[in-house]
Amino acid sequence: AALLLLRDLDDVPAAALLAHARSLGLDTLLEAHDASELDRARALDAPVIGINARDLSTFAIDRSVQLELVADAPRDRVVIAESAIHSRAQGAAAELAGADAILVGSPPYSVPTERENALNALAIDRAADLPVILYNYPGRMGVEMGRDFLDRVGRSKNVIGIKESSGDINRVHLLARDYPHIQMSCGMDDQALEFFAWGARSWICAGSNFLPEEHIALYQACAVQGDFTKGRRIM
Repeated sequence: AALLLLRDLDDVPAAALLAHARSLGLDTLLEAHDASELDRARALDAPVIGINARDLSTFAIDRSVQLELVADAPRDRVVIAESAIHSRAQGAAAELAGADAILVGSPPYSVPTERENALNALAIDRAADLPVILYNYPGRMGVEMGRDFLDRVGRSKNVIGIKESSGDINRVHLLARDYPHIQMSCGMDDQALEFFAWGARSWICAGSNFLPEEHIALYQACAVQGDFTKGRRIM
């Protein structure tokens, strides 16, 4: 999968990238943050729309606007509520607003233990009962989704994937070897080739918004064709 940010893309290149991704059999997540971007996503006929509560220009979070946009999103698309899902109430609110899936990260500022983090994620899972993509970003959140966390949370049928942004290549080995039922998604652009070599078929890549052709070429070489020699040249 590729992440396309409407804040960084005009409609013409966004439409071209969506069409090219479809020709490759590559799923896309078209991300919107405000009403105008949601209208553009609707007009672009994007099959999967992400609604980000975080303004990537200021990093301010507005959950109420996110829920309004989720509720207003077309019901014939897959709608994912991104960012600011850290509690049962927030997960349940996203589900009630009409989200089809949620992105769940570690709670900010609290620095929970792995057990506490897992129990919180499972509480969100029970409240929302939606497909869940985990987001492991210890550099920002101060806590890692380690073995204890994954052993507990990985038992849920709703946990379908994890965006791995730790930068620790040993995590790629761990996820591929011990948690194959949780789809591993590349969250570190400079490690994409290694992710693909270890079986990742998903890449949530912000960099694709300013180097789209290079990102697609790397994905196609490694994930589709299995040509890692070509992939190394592109990297």
